[in-house]
Amino acid sequence: MRISRCAIYEILLFHLFLVFYALSFPFKDDWGATALLLLLVCILLFLEYQRTRLFVSPLFFWFAFWLGAIVLGRMYLTDAYPIYQEWGMPLLRLVTINTGVFFWMYILGERCRGDVVCLPEDNTGSGFRSTLLADLVIIMLSLATAAFVVNVLHAGVIPQLSGDANAYREPFIATRYYQIVSLMRFSLLFVPPVLMGDAPFGKKACVLCLAALYLLEEMLSGWRGFTLQAVILLATSWFLFSDVRSGVVRRRNLLLGLAAALAVLAFIVYITVTRDSTFDSFERRVRYAIENFYLYVAPNFLNVQTAMEKVQPKGYFLYTTEVFWGMFRKPWEIPQYIYSDIEYSIGAYNVCTYLLEPYCDLGTLGTICWSALIAFLSGEAFAGCRKHPGGFSLVLLGIMNITIFYLHNNFFLRSSSLLLWLAAGGLIGLLISKKKETDKHGSKIL
Repeated sequence: MRISRCAIYEILLFHLFLVFYALSFPFKDDWGATALLLLLVCILLFLEYQRTRLFVSPLFFWFAFWLGAIVLGRMYLTDAYPIYQEWGMPLLRLVTINTGVFFWMYILGERCRGDVVCLPEDNTGSGFRSTLLADLVIIMLSLATAAFVVNVLHAGVIPQLSGDANAYREPFIATRYYQIVSLMRFSLLFVPPVLMGDAPFGKKACVLCLAALYLLEEMLSGWRGFTLQAVILLATSWFLFSDVRSGVVRRRNLLLGLAAALAVLAFIVYITVTRDSTFDSFERRVRYAIENFYLYVAPNFLNVQTAMEKVQPKGYFLYTTEVFWGMFRKPWEIPQYIYSDIEYSIGAYNVCTYLLEPYCDLGTLGTICWSALIAFLSGEAFAGCRKHPGGFSLVLLGIMNITIFYLHNNFFLRSSSLLLWLAAGGLIGLLISKKKETDKHGSKIL
């Protein structure tokens, strides 16, 4: 089994990071220790990019959003929110164990596909060179756009343009019409292969316009999370299907990645400072935006720590299996007592890392199980897409990248729509493969 030099350096440096992370815990509020840890994270990001030539490998996302979160999350940086406790040793052990498990299970998942070459073959549009895919994407995005328009007429408001998005954004998405919009979000994964494939120019232009319109609609909903999901799906597919063997393409992708990151950052700041209408001065809005970045990281870990102290694990999977039983109940139909004990124990600023639900199910063992599962699926999906991308594997990779992005803030895998995304992705892949076989058979007859 061939292992690249970058992969060896990556493994060694990761373990150095983990050891220093644990040993530096007494100095967690020291910017010197934090700066060194963040430097190690940056080097890991560089090595992962050198190994894959992609910004969208799940491990790249994990280095950036999980390792960065556990470094900054343990510090006390602001008085904007009354954080009444600090990290304790049990939380440190839980985070450190799950971090190590995730890394090695990801490697195992990637290696299950065999050797993953440092520079993949040209996957530009591979497996998706069909006008049928363009037709399917046009239908799905048109359906989402129409559902959004109907939802606006039904709600009588566009949250982000209302001047007080917080007052309207929740009821705006709690409709059957917006469920269609959310369900079609996965279709963005198929936009780049259509643009890089053999579809007629008119269909490519239509797909591009509909994708841009869909992104605009997600922004107007007032929910940062939906827009970020859409951007991650688009970026995953775009960079994956780029011919990274070309230096020109890699340089273009670097500039494109930086531009996209800056645009997303600007959008997050804009949403943050406009969603609450109580801030009138520019200085207060800017400070509010900066503090919110920190508050979407630090309290999440402390909420898990509170749950570790007050919640008795159920001893079976309940919270983490909502993806299955939630399909038969609307969110507002789920009995409140199912989550009331968790919410009561956590208290204010009720957001947590992905460790919460697994811990409340099976304790530390539950967190290890889910870290291992997420990591293995991420590695396997990435390796599969690098070799022979298909509809199912592409959707799975997009889901895993979104999941990893949310590890510090949510348990994304509770959403039942993910099962529908996977089923639809598999069906699209099947339809395209059948179409290719039919075309090939017809060519032989001719």
